[in-house]
Amino acid sequence: MKIFRAVLHCLFLLLAAFPAASFAQMPLTPAQAAILKRDVQKAQDHYVRQVARIAGVREAQVRQALPDRARITDPASRVIAALEHQQGRALSEEQKASIRAVETEFSAAVQDAEKNAHRK
Repeated sequence: MKIFRAVLHCLFLLLAAFPAASFAQMPLTPAQAAILKRDVQKAQDHYVRQVARIAGVREAQVRQALPDRARITDPASRVIAALEHQQGRALSEEQKASIRAVETEFSAAVQDAEKNAHRK
């Protein structure tokens, strides 16, 4: 009985120490999924506006250049290459650096949205 209590106590300590890990395993409710979808869409809209402003193109061109994020390890490079191909000219190093910075902000916003969806 003492061993069982000790094991149980250790499990409780582990759960208390790593509450975020338990969130990652829990499926989202329909309401949480809707919140996540909305927040990711807001982040993507902001990303598209910023990249369009930086590259001097229309938002539709940026949306067309967006890769499938689940399959691409470096989305910023794909967007840059696609925009350069569309325009027929290379972007400046400053523009490329700015797009990479916006990509980092977007990734952070998506991660925040995922965390926030589990809390709501």
